[in-house]
Amino acid sequence: MAVDVSVVISTYNRCTLLANALQALLCQTEDEIEYEILVVDNNSSDQTRDLLQALIAKNQAGKLRYIFAKESDSNIEIFLRGIELVPGGE
Repeated sequence: MAVDVSVVISTYNRCTLLANALQALLCQTEDEIEYEILVVDNNSSDQTRDLLQALIAKNQAGKLRYIFAKESDSNIEIFLRGIELVPGGE
C-alpha cells in the first residue's frame, strides 16, 4: 500500500484520549487517500498497549501500527522516533 498521509501520535498514559482520537482517525472514509496511523508509546503503564493490540486485531486494512518505547524519553524524542519510521521520514 502506498501511503499518502502518515499520522504519528506519541502517547504516555493517555489511553482514554488516545482511544477517542484513534476511533476518529480510523473512521475516515476518503477513498482516494491512503493513510496510516503510527502510535509511539513512551513506556505507558496504563492500558495503552491493550487498547492498541485490540484495535490492530480489528483493523483489517492495516492502517494502524504500534511501537512501544521501553525507555522513557522526552515527548519530542518519541515523536521524532515515530517520524523516522514513516515513509519519507528518514
